[in-house]
Amino acid sequence: MKLLFAGDLFYNYDRVQDDIRSLGGIFREREYLVIPNLEGGLGAAPDKRIWKRGACLKQDASIIDVLKNLSVKGVTLANNHQMDFGEEGLFKTLEMLDNNGFQHAGAGVNIEEALKPMEITGGGRTTAVFNFGWKAEETVYAGTGRPGCAPRENGLILKILKAYSSRYPEKDIIPVLHWGFEKNLYPMPFDIDLAHSICDIEGVKLLIGHHPHCPQPVEEYRGKRIYYSLGNFYFGKSRIKYSDKLYSHEPSNMSDYGIGVIYDTERGLTDHMVFCYDRAADRTEIKETDLVPERMPEIKDPEEYEKLIRSSRLGKNPILGTSPFINFIKVFSFNTKRNLFRLGILR
Repeated sequence: MKLLFAGDLFYNYDRVQDDIRSLGGIFREREYLVIPNLEGGLGAAPDKRIWKRGACLKQDASIIDVLKNLSVKGVTLANNHQMDFGEEGLFKTLEMLDNNGFQHAGAGVNIEEALKPMEITGGGRTTAVFNFGWKAEETVYAGTGRPGCAPRENGLILKILKAYSSRYPEKDIIPVLHWGFEKNLYPMPFDIDLAHSICDIEGVKLLIGHHPHCPQPVEEYRGKRIYYSLGNFYFGKSRIKYSDKLYSHEPSNMSDYGIGVIYDTERGLTDHMVFCYDRAADRTEIKETDLVPERMPEIKDPEEYEKLIRSSRLGKNPILGTSPFINFIKVFSFNTKRNLFRLGILR
């Protein structure tokens, strides 16, 4: 069994595009079971949108046919757009996925449901895919009796994964995290520290990340691969809006690239492919490139690594280290300013 993890999928075309059919044909030929991040709910009423500083995203009804064309086995839901249309939007999403035979992880009617993995069995092995999202980037957390997404809370994540590993030592574990800040080319120490702690857990085979809308480096840690951000897989009509998001980096149009991570459950091997949005042709294709993903730079000095993040990011996202208190102050200050801009109080 070969699982193909893809990055952010947002679909607002009213029909299945030709490049979706083309990608789906390749996936079926290679017998991939695809697991994308579903960036936005299904079938929610527009008048139910919540207030937030960012955009509210809703998939077109054709997304079900898109998922079928792409040989999707399941989707991850813990992200900053899953609750854009409130509880009703989440309930409708879960209903549509269940009715069409798609597995899911990362969101539910309460915290217990949100924390459950999707278990995929094939080739004599079971792989448990866990999914967590980060509230600093507007993921809405589930609670006791409250619908929402599985929290990116470091202590909780490690507790859940260790307990599952201890109870089911015969099963493989692949955590998927929606984390980091948008348009950062490199992961922050805050995320690296958690990634290493996760990979120290017995049974974890690799770690997948997304949300920054650009690929971040892949790291080899204790024989396991950490893909800090897969970038965009397919972002609908919004793909072209990234044309002005250019980095001082090669390739400069990093938001047009995404990584597809292939995990062979029988052999325990990990590989990857690269998706590229061709602006001229307005289509997503599979490309061969040695520039994406980059390997993690071997910089031991924390100050030098912070300079690298700062010099390569787009925008003025804070850079979070390993101190919870300092991180809290940085995120609170940053998000307060963003909300004031959203309300028109700051210019």
